[in-house]
Amino acid sequence: MNAAGSSRRAPVVRRSVLIVPANVERFTARAADRGADAVMLDLEDSIPLDQKDAARGSVMTYIARIAGRGYEVLVRVNSDFPSLIADLDVAVSPGVDAIGLPKVESARDVIVADALIAEREVRRGLARGAIGLAVVIESARALGALDEILGASERIETVELGIEDLCVDLGIAPSRDGTELRPSQHALILAARRAAVEPLGMASTLAHYDDAAATLHSIAIARDLGFRGASCIHPSQIPPLNEIFSPSSEQIAHAHRVIATDAEARRVGRGSASLAGMMIDAPVVKRAERLLARADLIARRTRPT
Repeated sequence: MNAAGSSRRAPVVRRSVLIVPANVERFTARAADRGADAVMLDLEDSIPLDQKDAARGSVMTYIARIAGRGYEVLVRVNSDFPSLIADLDVAVSPGVDAIGLPKVESARDVIVADALIAEREVRRGLARGAIGLAVVIESARALGALDEILGASERIETVELGIEDLCVDLGIAPSRDGTELRPSQHALILAARRAAVEPLGMASTLAHYDDAAATLHSIAIARDLGFRGASCIHPSQIPPLNEIFSPSSEQIAHAHRVIATDAEARRVGRGSASLAGMMIDAPVVKRAERLLARADLIARRTRPT
């Protein structure tokens, strides 16, 4: 149980999370027109130190604007304690679905953030545990404490790697294909599955948004690794994220056939069957059920108009 005493949260669908600086009107004004599943208003790295206060002063206006269009809203806060306090004072408010918590190093970081959010939920009349956490892992130390971090709060909905900062900490440069990241990505996905948290991420750095082919390749690899969506920094990345991280119509139709085949086999007393030369047994059926459950979650999203 977390500090707020809530149970594990319901699954989220965040195929695409568009990150926009909270101090740039021309970006925030159009964020709700881009088609992302969620918009993350950034108070952290994209905001110069001398503009942090101004960004905090305007973020609540942008929260209301984007939430009013039916999108999920996240706010990414700063990790140093004085800034964290100031950021949460404005970020924990009606219309916010989750707090983006960067540079998490230990379970203690999560526990402190959880308690601070809970206190502000009470102040603002929000339901206790209403606001989730989107955790970002950006160091070797954090990679070594993934289970403790992801088990520290039931608020945690998603976890992803902060590739640029992680590469700095590891003393390597991010490549276009992200091969150097695979061990860290596998560790994160396994820990996320153990904690029933959604792993987000592309297979390589977000920086090369101008290379459409590389972006498609990175998203497809990420999906095959087990990621369920990703943050992005440019609107052009949103359509491929939404498409590739969604079950295709062919996959949905095949999943229905798998379940129908299994049902017929059970009706006649068999524990397995075959479909187009493929054996249909319990793991195959479970995979089909999970695919259909995700497709249903995506279909039931309240899509902005």
